[in-house]
Amino acid sequence: MLAKSLKHMEGSLELLQALGCTLATTLEECTHYVTGKPSRTEFFLSTVAAGKWVLAPSFLEEALREGRIVSEEAHEWCPEIARAALLRSSVVELVRACRLQRKRTVRSFASWRVALCCTKASRTESLLHVLRSGGCCIVRPYSPSQLLNALKSNAEVVRELNLVLSGDDVWESSQLDTVTTHLPVYKLEYIAHCLCVEVPEPELYRLQSDNGHVCKRLKVA
Repeated sequence: MLAKSLKHMEGSLELLQALGCTLATTLEECTHYVTGKPSRTEFFLSTVAAGKWVLAPSFLEEALREGRIVSEEAHEWCPEIARAALLRSSVVELVRACRLQRKRTVRSFASWRVALCCTKASRTESLLHVLRSGGCCIVRPYSPSQLLNALKSNAEVVRELNLVLSGDDVWESSQLDTVTTHLPVYKLEYIAHCLCVEVPEPELYRLQSDNGHVCKRLKVA
């Protein structure tokens, strides 16, 4: 699958098809995602979370030059390729996820049972896709008030879930105090962090109130 930034290469599509490539239109169909601009978009994170190949454009360029499908390893996005392309340090850290997730035998979110609290429906839908691509089978969207009511009135909710992911701007301090007595609450950035490291550090992303103020612990993955 080609990133939008590589639409100029669609002119070579017939040549690529002759080599055995097929242009996928959905994540489910995709086995290889080729992009020149790794970033924290829904599709990039979903592709990484699903363990697909995430490759630099040099993969297609070499295939066209050689007239055959070439080995992927030399073209898989990694910190070395990102540095050579003079990309930002945040991107250098982000692309660590590509090889790490592709080699995983168990998807990173397979054990997660999530209550997802976002301020925008579009953000919720985007993160639902990322989490499910990474193996998360239980994701329940809630507003803060809905989650509070569910935790107070339905013990089954607490048993079903094991963490809350939310923006740090959705809670009043008293609400956050109540939720954290039942479940740990983490910033949304925890999702990308878990894709980029072998051993996640959840405490860096935990949200909790501190003397009436929301305490934010953030480390950029």
